[in-house]
Amino acid sequence: MPIARTTQSKGRPLVVPINANTMRRLKLHLLGPRFLSSTRLAIPGIAGSSNCPSVPVKLIVQSPHAIRVDLVIGSWNRTALGLRVRVPRSPHLCFDDLVPTPVVIAIDPKLIDVHHRLKISLYYPRNVIRRYERPVVGTAPPL
Repeated sequence: MPIARTTQSKGRPLVVPINANTMRRLKLHLLGPRFLSSTRLAIPGIAGSSNCPSVPVKLIVQSPHAIRVDLVIGSWNRTALGLRVRVPRSPHLCFDDLVPTPVVIAIDPKLIDVHHRLKISLYYPRNVIRRYERPVVGTAPPL
């Protein structure tokens, strides 16, 4: 039974804000998708331009062992605590530089089995990655 959502339960956002130090550590050490905890999934190298990052906007749980993440073109924003977060927003102008950055998304361990390998299918918006491939598939090892 597929479940689609753009926000986590109780109105919490799908994309988790992270501080600059965490962003740097993930860029350096995150080689593939990985569970950070039973409620957080980090995905490295989400492609997009530096001012128009690709932002996860919808998470579809296809099974406890497979998810689909739909991405849109967005922009950067800051929370009240000053943490950087990607938000789905149509910017007026996007640079043509391809900058991969990590993203952390909220997951529900009641729907996703974090103790088994998870298949992640990323659906980028058209024209974001030069060699357009749909979907880009990765796997996260068990927690």
